[in-house]
Amino acid sequence: MSHNNELAVLLDGHHAATITRASDGKLSLTYTSEHLALPAPTPLSLSLPIQESSHSDKRVSMYLRGLLPDRSDVRLAWAQAAAAAWDETPAPRGAEDHFGLVRAIGLDTPGAALFTPVERIEDALARVGARTPVSEGQIASRLRALALDGTRWHREHDSWSLAGAQSKFALGRTLEGVWYQADGAAASTHILKPGIPHLPHQALTEHVTMHAAAALGLRVARTEFGTFEDQVAIAVERYDRTIGPGGEVTRRHQEDLCQALGVSPDKKYAADGGPTPQQIASLLRAYGGERDVEDFARGLIANALLGAPDAHAKNYSILLAGDQIRLAPLYDVATGLLRSTDGRFRYGRLAMSVGGANRIGEIGLSNWERCAAVLGLPSGWVLAEVDRQLDLLPGTLGAAIDALPADTPGLDEMRDEVLPNIANVTVLNRSNMSRRGTSTGRRSALDRLADERARTLHRTSVDPEPSALDTPHLSHGFEEPGLSM
Repeated sequence: MSHNNELAVLLDGHHAATITRASDGKLSLTYTSEHLALPAPTPLSLSLPIQESSHSDKRVSMYLRGLLPDRSDVRLAWAQAAAAAWDETPAPRGAEDHFGLVRAIGLDTPGAALFTPVERIEDALARVGARTPVSEGQIASRLRALALDGTRWHREHDSWSLAGAQSKFALGRTLEGVWYQADGAAASTHILKPGIPHLPHQALTEHVTMHAAAALGLRVARTEFGTFEDQVAIAVERYDRTIGPGGEVTRRHQEDLCQALGVSPDKKYAADGGPTPQQIASLLRAYGGERDVEDFARGLIANALLGAPDAHAKNYSILLAGDQIRLAPLYDVATGLLRSTDGRFRYGRLAMSVGGANRIGEIGLSNWERCAAVLGLPSGWVLAEVDRQLDLLPGTLGAAIDALPADTPGLDEMRDEVLPNIANVTVLNRSNMSRRGTSTGRRSALDRLADERARTLHRTSVDPEPSALDTPHLSHGFEEPGLSM
C-alpha cells in the first residue's frame, strides 16, 4: 500500500498507531506493538480502546473529524490551501476528506497526538519546528482578517488544527510573554478568538463568564482579555499544554466527549441526537469516578444558571493518561444574556436539557430532581449545589467585571446590560426552586425579560436613578486548582 494512504499517530514520544485508508476510502486504525507493550498505554480515544485488532472505519473517521473545524467552509479553505502549499503531499480531496486534512495539518492538534506521513516520523518525534515571534501588529492583522472573512483561521503553511465553529487561531507564548507562531511540530499554548460578530463584546463576555465560573469554584481554563492595536480578543490558555520552568511545552492528551463516545460533531447538541447528560455521566463514572460526575454536574448547573447556551458535548472534554481519565477544565463558557444586534436575546435554550427543561430561566425544582436522578447523584447534593451557585450569582459576575481595567472596551455594556440580566434571571431561577414546575406560556422568560429591560432603559433615560454594586473584588487572574489524573 502507498505511504500516501498511511498516517502515523505519535503519542507519548513514540509511534503509537497507524491509520490506513483503503482503496474504497474506508479507514482503519491499528496500534503498534511498541504501544501495546507499554504497561498502561494511553488510547487515542475512549472510542478507540487499546486492542491488538484494528478499529474499523466509522469511529476512526469520527475521531479525525473531531480534530477539525465544525464549519465545512473552513475545512474547504484548508483543503484548498493545502493543495497549493504542499506540493510534495497529496492534497486533501475537499472539506470531507478528514484523513487528508489531518495528514496535511496534524502536527499540532487538540490533545497530545501528532499526525504525520509515515516518511516524516523521525522529524515529528524530534519536534522539528520553529517558534516564530509575532508582533502585536501581526496579531491585530490576523484578527482583522478574521473579521472580514471568518474562514481565514490559517496562514499559509500552518500545521495546527482546532475544532469548533467560532473563528480562532492558535499561537504560543513564552514565559517572558512573547507571542510566537508554532511552526512544524512546535506546540502552541494559547487559542485567540475575536468573538462572535453578531453578539456585541462577545469575547469580553466569555472572559467575564469564565472568571465568574472560576469564582464559583469550578475548574475552568485560564483566560485573558487583550487589545491588539484596534482589535480585541480573548486568549485562552490551553489546558492540554504545560510549560516547564525552562520554557519547554509538553502536550497532554485529551478529547472532547463527542470523540470519546464516537459521535459525529454534527450531532454535538442533544436535541440533534447527540450525547445527553445521562450518557456523559455514565461514561465518566465508568472510566473516571464520582469526582468527575460531580464536576460535570457543577458545570451543567453553572451553564444553566449563567444562561450559557452552548454547553454541548464538544464543549466538555476529558484528559487521558494511561488507563486513567479526568474531566478537563471547562472552556467556551459564555452567558447568552447579552442582546444581539437586533435587540433580542438570540439564544434562549440550553444545549442540554435539565430534567426535561431547556429554556433559560424556566428550570424548576422538579427538573433539578429529575436531573439528579439522570446523573445518578443524590438530589440533596444537586439541590444544594444549585442553591450555592445561586447565592454567589450575580456577585461573582460583578466581581469579574470590576476586576477589568477601567478602559476595557465593552466594560460599560457588561455593567449596564449583562449584569442586570444575570441578576434578573437569578431571581427567576431562585423563584423556580420554590415550585415543582414552571409554566410561562408561549412567550419565554427571556422574551419577557427583554421587554422589561427595554422598559427599564426607557424609564432611566427619562429619569435616571443612581445605583451601586456592592460586590467582592476578584483579581484579574486566578489559579486553577491542581489537576490529578
